[in-house]
Amino acid sequence: MNQGQTVFAQIMSLIPKYEFDKCVKRYNGNRHAIGFKCRDQFLVISFTQFTNQISLRSIDESLAPDCEKIIIMMDNTMPLYPTKYASSG
Repeated sequence: MNQGQTVFAQIMSLIPKYEFDKCVKRYNGNRHAIGFKCRDQFLVISFTQFTNQISLRSIDESLAPDCEKIIIMMDNTMPLYPTKYASSG
């Protein structure tokens, strides 16, 4: 049983939140974002790269069962189904 952070959470902790936010602010990355911010998108894209996902459907299928765990890991800021939310606009 997992007693600490997941491997993904440990890898993401290597990326300083301050530096990431500074880059987003510098390039005005969240200017058109409503609920799915740059950091959320970065985390989802990183997760898909680490798990070798190849399509939007496979991403959605892999994220949906563990969605509550992912939301907790991402500070409860992410929408319930990120890929459906991101592709609906």
